[in-house]
Amino acid sequence: MKRLISFLIGLIVFLGIGALALMVFDIPQLSDIQRQLSGYEWFEPTLYILTALIVFIALIFLLFAFSTSYKKRGIYERFEDGDIYITKQTIENHVKQAIEKYDDVRQPTVAVKLHQRSKDSYLDIMIDMFVTRPDTQVLFEQMYSDIKASTEQFAEMPVRHLKFQPIDQKELRRRVI
Repeated sequence: MKRLISFLIGLIVFLGIGALALMVFDIPQLSDIQRQLSGYEWFEPTLYILTALIVFIALIFLLFAFSTSYKKRGIYERFEDGDIYITKQTIENHVKQAIEKYDDVRQPTVAVKLHQRSKDSYLDIMIDMFVTRPDTQVLFEQMYSDIKASTEQFAEMPVRHLKFQPIDQKELRRRVI
């Protein structure tokens, strides 16, 4: 979807620049059309507005091109004893395995964000789940310490945020088996 949107916006920018170039340069085949259009009082402000809009869109694309993306599929880390590449899917699977030993948790959904900086990298983990136990606070404290310790040991990078989101079955209006 992002590629389609980028393609369409790029096409609009390309066509807009082409149309503006045709209006600026003296082309003998288009001189009658240029004279006719310049006779209208709305033509020049419209031309300037379109130019400003296209330049604004191009600047936005340039700024987004140089911004960092936090949606990485993996992190490449260098250590004294070697290099490691760990993917987002691997960490999600590890967290799901750590959750499996808790019988009161049903249908966990794990989302991991990888943040790679020049000096340090870290993880943010969000877990959505159904909980069958009424005292969730005790369960969450146990899970927090267990998942954080095992993930930090497994991935060899710190977990900055670990967030649990209990899902209420009544809100979803579907049966959980």
